[in-house]
Amino acid sequence: MAKGSFVFERRLASVTAVLVVGVVLYLVLRNEPFSDPNLVVILRIVLAVSMGIVGATIPGFLAIDYTKGGLSIRAAGAFALALLCYFATPHVNSLNLSLPAPKVAIDIPFVVDVRTSAGSGAVLKSQLDADAVVTFAMSYRNTAQPAKTATLRDTEVELLIGPEGSRRQSFNWKYFVNMHDEQIGKWLAIESSASNRSIGAGDVLNLEILHQPNVSFSWAKFLSYFNAASEDTMVFKIRSKIDENVIEIACSVDLRIWKLAVKRHSESNGQAPSRVTMCCLENSATAREQACRSSA
Repeated sequence: MAKGSFVFERRLASVTAVLVVGVVLYLVLRNEPFSDPNLVVILRIVLAVSMGIVGATIPGFLAIDYTKGGLSIRAAGAFALALLCYFATPHVNSLNLSLPAPKVAIDIPFVVDVRTSAGSGAVLKSQLDADAVVTFAMSYRNTAQPAKTATLRDTEVELLIGPEGSRRQSFNWKYFVNMHDEQIGKWLAIESSASNRSIGAGDVLNLEILHQPNVSFSWAKFLSYFNAASEDTMVFKIRSKIDENVIEIACSVDLRIWKLAVKRHSESNGQAPSRVTMCCLENSATAREQACRSSA
């Protein structure tokens, strides 16, 4: 019984090692550059471990005494094969792994969603006293191929309202959300806390990002700014930090349309709305923007 178990373990180890080697061969034969030089080191480690597993299933004995820079390593059997595979791998010139810097393009969102963080089911006073939060559906594209992987580090929004943006309010990213909250069953539809996200070469990163005010900014205060504005537009500036660079885009909304929509809602429901989802003028003349306007 023990002998059969030993044979099974040898076969399982052999199959595992062969699968790993097969994956490595696939990565080599696809003839595409690695996006990060560290992946080469990781690949070397995985391959060395696999060779050690293979060595454990092959009869015979191998001993190695490796010395370099005053460091001496002795290994025998499977460990010797793993050591040989790792240290005898040809050196890869880091210049061969250098890739162009990423080029990230950001699409201007179709809509901006501003709402009370208290939730639509809360009493009116709680809604008005709670902070206003701002959500955008963002799309980031790393257009360069091949290229290094870009990292989205954070986003912030600045609300400009009043004569020449005399009233300003800043918001910082807080959560990744799903604005269709009924799909998750809870207000704000929080999926996770906002954190760094990678954008590989040729990849598109789509995120709905909720921003909270960096200082207290109530829903009542937003509505008062919104309703008292004498200008035709209100501007949201969105800044995204990609690696060490900051890219800024803007979403302008037509206050004439949305102030009228808020007024109609308040008159028909007897109280102010708990959210306002407005179209960005920069996407005018698109089918989606026209649909957004028709719902005002």
